[in-house]
Amino acid sequence: MTPAPELSPLLEDAVYRRLAEAAGLIYVDLRTCRIPGGFLKRIPLSQAKEMRWVPMIFNSRRLVLIVDDPFKALVQDRGELARRFGPPWDREFSFALASPAAMDEFFEKKYPD
Repeated sequence: MTPAPELSPLLEDAVYRRLAEAAGLIYVDLRTCRIPGGFLKRIPLSQAKEMRWVPMIFNSRRLVLIVDDPFKALVQDRGELARRFGPPWDREFSFALASPAAMDEFFEKKYPD
């Protein structure tokens, strides 16, 4: 099988914007979005990198998990997420999509080795 060609960051962002739209998700550009550091501590770095998600708070009450694979939003166990994050985010949460390259850059920037 031939490996998929690598996309430039701009092209990848454009593809993932369209993918988010098709999946009914919002697109988040992790290169420009500010994520409060305190909330990042709710997910251990090893798990965040393994699961490839970044937590974000919207309107001080809605938890948004940013993923780089729209299928994660479909198969995620919402009960487990509610238990992990607890009140007040155990009732209102949703998913957003970011490009894999932007997520890699985010992890390198926020969690340098």
